[in-house]
Amino acid sequence: MLTHVDLARYRGFKTYKVRGLSRVNLFVGMNNSGKTALLEGIQFLASGGDPSVLAQSAIRRGEVVVRRPDAPTLVEIAHFFFGHQIEPEADFSITGNNGYTPVTVKVISLEDRQSKSEDLPKVPRRVGQFAIKIDGGRRRTPEPRIYPLTREGVVQMEDPAPWRFEGYERLLIDRMSRFQGSPSYFIGTDQVDSVSLALMMDEVAMLGRDSMLADAMRLLDPKLEYARMLSGASTLGFRGSKGGVIAKLQGVERPVPLGSLGEGMRRMLTLASALSTTRGGYLFIDEVDTGLHYSVMAKMWELIITTATAYDIQVFASTHSYDCIYGLAKLFRKQPDLKQVFSVQRIEAERQDSVAFEPEEILAAIREDIEIR
Repeated sequence: MLTHVDLARYRGFKTYKVRGLSRVNLFVGMNNSGKTALLEGIQFLASGGDPSVLAQSAIRRGEVVVRRPDAPTLVEIAHFFFGHQIEPEADFSITGNNGYTPVTVKVISLEDRQSKSEDLPKVPRRVGQFAIKIDGGRRRTPEPRIYPLTREGVVQMEDPAPWRFEGYERLLIDRMSRFQGSPSYFIGTDQVDSVSLALMMDEVAMLGRDSMLADAMRLLDPKLEYARMLSGASTLGFRGSKGGVIAKLQGVERPVPLGSLGEGMRRMLTLASALSTTRGGYLFIDEVDTGLHYSVMAKMWELIITTATAYDIQVFASTHSYDCIYGLAKLFRKQPDLKQVFSVQRIEAERQDSVAFEPEEILAAIREDIEIR
C-alpha cells in the first residue's frame, strides 16, 4: 500500500509531495488545484507505468486529436509534461514507497537511438524525430517502452493497443489495466456508459457479489429489490449510451429503466460495482459525491471504507463539497474506529506538498465551521 507519493514535472506540478496516505484517501482543494491530476498520476504509478492509463486520462480530458470519424484517437502527450511542452530530454516522474519502482516518462531523440543501432518499434511514415520512453514500474520485463511521436507531437502506433481506442476496444483495455496483477479502476465525473457497466456487472455476477450492488443502491431507495443488465444490452443498441440496466422496486409490477431513478442511482451502482471487482487493487474516484444527496454521504463513506478494508483495496477520491466532508465527520463520530484507515489531504497548487488533516482536525473543523476544502 502506498503511504507517500512524489511527483516531478508532471502536469501542473513542478514538484509535489504527498505524505501520510492510508487505506482510504480524500483529496480536497479548490478548482484547478490538481486533485484530478494527482489521482491520475497515482494510478499511473500503481499500474506499473501502464501507458493505457495515460491514454484513458487524455481521453477523459479531451487531450486528443481526431482527424476523421473513422480514424483512431491520438493522444497529445505534451499536456502530461510541466508547461505543456515537448522538448528534448524533457521528462516527468512519479515515485512511491513500499516496493513501487519510480516511473519516468522521457522525451528522447529517435535519431540518437537509431545511430546506436538500438531496437525500435515499427513506426509509421509520419513519425517525427522524437519518442517517449517509459521506464520503471512493477513490470514483467525490465526493458523500457518506447513510443514514437508524430511531427505534431501525438502518439501514433501501428498496433491498436495501448494508445488507439475505438469503442469496445477502449473499454476492454480500461478493464484490463490490471496486467501488473493489481486491479485498477478510475471513476470520472461523467457517468459510465452501458458497455463499461455491463463488463463490471458481469464480473460481479461471476464473483457472486450481486447482493452488494443492491445493498448499496438501497442507500438511495430502500424499495429497490434488484438491478440487472439486460441480456445483450452492451451490443444491441446500447453501446455508448446509459441504457440497458433495469431496476425492480417494491410495489411496482414491472422493472423500470435505471435512468428513471436518477443519476445518483447509476453513480451508486457504478461505485459498488467497482468496489466489488477491485479486490487487492486500487480505486480512483473523481468528485466522489457526484450525483449523490447530502443525506447519504455518511453511508457512502461507510460503504467505501468497510469494503476497501475487507477487500484490501486502496481508495483515492477527490471532492470540494462541504456535504461530503460533513458526512465523513458524521461517520467518524458514529464509528470512531474507521478514522484509523482514513486520510484527508488538502491540495494547493502554490505549495510543494499536501496538507494532511488528522481525523480529529476534521471533526473540529466541522464543529467550529472552519474551512478545509
